[in-house]
Amino acid sequence: MDFRIMSLLIAASVFCGVRLKRRPDMPLRSDVCLWLTRVHLAVLALAVAGIIIEWNTDFYFRWNITSNSVLLAWLTGIVAFFVGIRTEKTRAVKLYLRIFLAFAIFCFPIICLVASSWTAYYATSEHYTVCEGKGLLSPWYPNFNIRKTYWIVERQFTTTSNSILEPDFYDNALFSLTEEENAGALVFTATNEKEHGESCTIIMTDTAKYRRNARQAKMLITDRFKRASGFKNYHFECTLPENGWKVELASGYENTISSPKDAKNKIRQYTSTLSDNDNKDSISVEFSISSIMGSYDIIVSNETKARLTIPKDSFPRLTPYTAVDEITSLFVKYKDKVKY
Repeated sequence: MDFRIMSLLIAASVFCGVRLKRRPDMPLRSDVCLWLTRVHLAVLALAVAGIIIEWNTDFYFRWNITSNSVLLAWLTGIVAFFVGIRTEKTRAVKLYLRIFLAFAIFCFPIICLVASSWTAYYATSEHYTVCEGKGLLSPWYPNFNIRKTYWIVERQFTTTSNSILEPDFYDNALFSLTEEENAGALVFTATNEKEHGESCTIIMTDTAKYRRNARQAKMLITDRFKRASGFKNYHFECTLPENGWKVELASGYENTISSPKDAKNKIRQYTSTLSDNDNKDSISVEFSISSIMGSYDIIVSNETKARLTIPKDSFPRLTPYTAVDEITSLFVKYKDKVKY
């Protein structure tokens, strides 16, 4: 929940409490101090509950409720202390506010850290949300968290680190999160018309349904990739339902194709990048091999990496369903140039 909304709710609670329960024989400041203390205790209880839940479980309160509660409990306690100076109040309230003020001063560095860290929300569907941790300790590249929502709490589902596109790309992007129930998938897109680019990630939410309805999943992957690759700058990521290969394709030849961990195939991963030369006219392709491989007239041992450098014009246009075959054929075609 936005910090400003929670602040308004607290102010409204204090105002209504003072207005409805006004004590005629007491000064206004005494009533304000009393109701500030009551609201402070309620917010503090919410903050403590949030910390306990998030520390001991994998659930999080949505909308920054926990961090905002910590900040507002700290603020309301301090305000209640100064409002209540030289006003009539019970001995218990007076003692509590003094103790809390000392505690608030002691915890000031922690409050500064909490105030400088927050969760930014980008898109929400019926059962999922996309967010990212912001603040001093957050990474410089986008690291989006996909969380499953349960009313006011949420649980981490997966992450997607779209670090291929520049971080500035996401500052003015339009985000979308769509649930494809029939395909058992979730589609997360970030579109920046000004930069003429789009990032699209297809995430499996139901593995059995995703593989059982492979035809629908394939149509979804094909349509979404066709849209994303129509932009000048694009990043596309998905898992193929037929074999579990993870495909990550980008407009700048930054491609990664990885096999599932439990796969029986020997090739584990392909990557392609622009070579580090001045004119950027060649592509460097690598693949990792997990065990002895006798096909393609190549025999290599465990944990071997093979590299091939070819002219950029010779590099094929990759799609999710042709990437593995296209890159494999490159090593067959240029096997004399492969380096181990």
